[in-house]
Amino acid sequence: MYKHVGSWKLMAQVDGMEKADLALEVDRRVDALPGIISGIRGFEVAVNVVAYTQAGTIAEAIGEYRV
Repeated sequence: MYKHVGSWKLMAQVDGMEKADLALEVDRRVDALPGIISGIRGFEVAVNVVAYTQAGTIAEAIGEYRV
């Protein structure tokens, strides 16, 4: 089985769409992929809900609670 992780850093605004709306559009398009690519057996999409600069701090904090 192959696993792939993809990520995007979205611009603050594109064609009048704000970053949150762009994230929803990416989510909508990725959700449509199994209907287009028959080999996709499963996938998961998550939208980062924290500011990019805070992501490292949160990852470090999670690591501190690892058992």
